Amino acid sequence: VISVPALTGKRDCTIFVGNVAYDVQETELMELFSSIGEVVAIRAVKDRDTKSVKGYAFVDFVDPGVAQAAITRLNGIDFKGRPLNLQKADSGLLKASAANTRPAQGQGVASVGV
Repeated sequence: VISVPALTGKRDCTIFVGNVAYDVQETELMELFSSIGEVVAIRAVKDRDTKSVKGYAFVDFVDPGVAQAAITRLNGIDFKGRPLNLQKADSGLLKASAANTRPAQGQGVASVGV
């Protein structure tokens, strides 16, 4: 995870990024989205066992206007050979992502993107 602040509850500042290449690095996503505006955090969701990217990520921006600008400017662009699918993250997507970060029984705390 790049810049790992806790979710602030500002869902209007968080976007869902679908169709992410499985070999993407969070630094590559940071470079892309930082070109639009200030990014607070990026979470490329990874499989708990294989640590491979599952094909989607969440990007938190400092401002909802920047989040909307990212959706407008980057939705559908080809990134690493795949067209990105960007939309505002809703509470269901965020909850699903959080559920994916729970540690396996008997293990320590896990974090998305680690």
